[in-house]
Amino acid sequence: MKLFNRLSPRGSIRRRLSVGTTLLILLLVLTMGGVSTFALYRNSLAQIDQQLRTASTRTASYQEGLSAPSPDAIPALPAEKTDPQANKPTPQTDKPNPQADKPHEHQDDPGRLPKGIRTPGLRDGTLVLTKRQDAVQAAVITPQGSFQALQVSQANALLNEVKNQRVSQIQSVHIPGLGRYRVLLTQKDNQQTLLLGSSLEPTDDLVKSFILWELILGVAAAVLAGVAASWLVKRNLAPLTEVTEAAHQVTEMDLSTGQVDLQVRVPVSDPQTEAGQVAQALNTLLGHVDESLTARAQSEAHLREFVADASHELRTPLASISGYAQLLERHQSQWPQDAQNHLSRIRSEGARMQRLVDQLLLLARLDAGRELQFSEVDLLALCADALADAQAAGPDHEWDFDLDLDPEGPLPLVSGDEDRLRQVLANLLTNARVHTPAGTSVRLGLRVLAAEPSSDDSASVGPDSVRTLLSAPRVQVTVHDSGPGIPAAQLERVFERFSRSDQAASRPSGSTGLGLSIVQAIVQAHGGQVTVSSIEAKAAGSTTAGSTTADSTTTDSETVENSGTTFTVVLPLLVD
Repeated sequence: MKLFNRLSPRGSIRRRLSVGTTLLILLLVLTMGGVSTFALYRNSLAQIDQQLRTASTRTASYQEGLSAPSPDAIPALPAEKTDPQANKPTPQTDKPNPQADKPHEHQDDPGRLPKGIRTPGLRDGTLVLTKRQDAVQAAVITPQGSFQALQVSQANALLNEVKNQRVSQIQSVHIPGLGRYRVLLTQKDNQQTLLLGSSLEPTDDLVKSFILWELILGVAAAVLAGVAASWLVKRNLAPLTEVTEAAHQVTEMDLSTGQVDLQVRVPVSDPQTEAGQVAQALNTLLGHVDESLTARAQSEAHLREFVADASHELRTPLASISGYAQLLERHQSQWPQDAQNHLSRIRSEGARMQRLVDQLLLLARLDAGRELQFSEVDLLALCADALADAQAAGPDHEWDFDLDLDPEGPLPLVSGDEDRLRQVLANLLTNARVHTPAGTSVRLGLRVLAAEPSSDDSASVGPDSVRTLLSAPRVQVTVHDSGPGIPAAQLERVFERFSRSDQAASRPSGSTGLGLSIVQAIVQAHGGQVTVSSIEAKAAGSTTAGSTTADSTTTDSETVENSGTTFTVVLPLLVD
């Protein structure tokens, strides 16, 4: 299994299964080929051995049946003492092959052929060697049917190979210049040694040809098996491809709003297969998710309805309380000081309650998707008015307007609801004023951002609304204060409803915790984005940095200098 994992390529399951199946089939073909080759070789050797035993019996009988010793059986003398006429071939030996009795170079046998070489029925490639005392005679039948005497070195090499061989034992030897032979020792004593051999060249050629054909057929079978395996795997894993496509479709949906019609399903062709079971399980999961999202959307819709109805119904009694409080103020000079203080608290709490109800009603309407009154809005004029109002409300703060506009560039015009955009600026500036001590510097910035070039990486990150916003010209509004900053624990919840810091909750006027939630809702209703970054000041002078965003993707924001907080609003630029 480890070897298969190493050999299998990294990639899709389809590719790994196809390659793995091909490798297994190729391994099986090679194994079967190896076993077949070994069986063929062993069977061929067995046939040769049987032929050698049969031929040895005929050869022994032929040699014993000769009536008189022929000149071939006469022991040879050394070449310098031998009659030159002794090497002439007889007519009988010259008939089969005129070249068969060429002088042998062995020093004890000047070239006589062994008698057994003429045994009828011997096949081409048969070798016969006889040794009588010190005379050695050895010859082989050539493919042309002639007799060829062995050289001295060849005969000596053969005798050296069989010197430890037992009678009737067969073994394979290698003879220089002749190749591999299968040799049978039929007789071995002090007087005579008889060897009979058969060439293994035809067997080796057969085995080599068999291996070549096995390789060709094995490769062809592996290729065909790979193509067939790829087709079968592709066909059987087709439901998994549909599962993947369905999962990608779901991941591209923005499920955060809860208002999603999740109708993506995977067709199940065969629920009995593993792929069909996965598709069926995914359909069940998507059904549960769809039901959960529908239930959540209905619950949120009911809650928004309730908040809107409650806020609307509370406005009348709150107006009555405020009216009666104003009526009582006409006679407050006749009341004791404690009663006047109580009446003042009733009026202030009534006004705070009125603001809370108005904010809840606004959020409920924004959540319900109530249409805004869109028109062309000049953010430069809105920023100037909002900054003037903030200076009047907080004279103990230092206010600054950072205008970064290109004189030849487009004006900061957007399409939106002017009243709601004024409320965004007012809430951000009010937040900076009430959450920072006196003397804090607050800077309002305005600039136009060019469209960002799209790339494959950035195009696949974030919701569709954010990707659309980044790919178009934008107007950026920043509100930076040099105050103590927002703690990191609260920074992540700064846009949540009823999220308040301890300092805001302890102020005499109190805080509803809905101001930044309203900012987020209005900005998102205009197709924009709001982010916040903050560096919290520490007693020892060190700072802790953090940032959060209303969406999951951050946008351009000014660098926070020292400690402080920066809110960044980005809106689509109105293009002619």
